[in-house]
Amino acid sequence: MYSTGDFLPTTRYAQETITQWALELALKGLWTVMNKTVVPPSGDMHDYVVGAFSDLADAVLYNSVSHTFQDQPTSLYSQNVVNFLKSASISVFLTSSVSPKLHLEFSFFVG
Repeated sequence: MYSTGDFLPTTRYAQETITQWALELALKGLWTVMNKTVVPPSGDMHDYVVGAFSDLADAVLYNSVSHTFQDQPTSLYSQNVVNFLKSASISVFLTSSVSPKLHLEFSFFVG
């Protein structure tokens, strides 16, 4: 088992690719309930749809993994993860006037 920042040299290219993905995905955030490219079936943009969830999940994953490549307790990547999760947290949903109508067709609608 390797500790943070202690990876075999043969993984260098994979690390560079993952880190590049992390940086590219970071440019797509911050994610909130209003950040979506599709209109919910109700027509109300405050209704929750899965929309950008895939980008958010990928950004959290690749920034978390990229942080492990760093030999330091905190990094740009770990700070990104915290910011992404804060932006998508329930407190943001509550303060952005999210409609309480989380019917099955709304919560799992993918455009």
